[in-house]
Amino acid sequence: MPVSVTFWGVRGSIPTPVRANLGVGGNTACVEVRTESQMLILDAGTGIQACGNRLFAENGHAPRDVTVCLSHFHWDHLQGLPFFTPLYRSDFRLRFANSSAGETTRGMLQRLMEPPYFPVTWETTASKKEYLAVSSCGFAVGELQVYPIPLHHPQGATGYRIGSHAGLIVYASDFEHGDPHSDRLLLESARNAELLIYDAQYTPEEYETGRRGWGHSTWREAATLAKAANVRRLVLFHHDPGHTDAMMDDIQSSVRQLFANTDVAVEGSSISIG
Repeated sequence: MPVSVTFWGVRGSIPTPVRANLGVGGNTACVEVRTESQMLILDAGTGIQACGNRLFAENGHAPRDVTVCLSHFHWDHLQGLPFFTPLYRSDFRLRFANSSAGETTRGMLQRLMEPPYFPVTWETTASKKEYLAVSSCGFAVGELQVYPIPLHHPQGATGYRIGSHAGLIVYASDFEHGDPHSDRLLLESARNAELLIYDAQYTPEEYETGRRGWGHSTWREAATLAKAANVRRLVLFHHDPGHTDAMMDDIQSSVRQLFANTDVAVEGSSISIG
């Protein structure tokens, strides 16, 4: 059976519900990886709300296990979690994975919903919760084998290398190229991947005029990595809030001249692997 990858949120930094951006999408980072029996969610930006609503509509009241892998705790990767319907359902078992210690993850998520910032506290939500500190040994979600990738980003971030019978998926949101050690780790992690999802928030020109050190990469670096790692398909992710649909069309055309099998991540779209 194929592995399905669905993009529920593709924007970086802040949601952009403006007309000029809605073709590509305005919700922040959330990607679903699904097999016939398992579901893995990468990040909990505002896109996770629609993901959760569909999951609940499909699942009804049948018990369901869901693993949520968090890349880091910056707002655009957590904003949707308080509005994630399964969080409030006792029939859902949610496992939250991050490379920090389990209690740290729990504490961070508790603070996300502390008064006066939200009217419901984390601990009073009805779902059953577990917290997983991800080590270099990785962990399993059914047949999926998940391994962390340390990413070069302010305060740190974690990418994920997801192995399956259908091939390798690599998720590298919130990554800035230019650190030799981090660049090498990501290259080796992405080698021969079926799908590389890569932070390409900036154009090369934007990056060189004031955005160095902000923790994000460019579409040119995405194409360079995809070629060097011999990936089959590249998807550009974590789009800048100021990049309109027209700009994203131009970026897609530009990067395809360097790496033909490239797409811009579009909210609501799915890719089948295998």
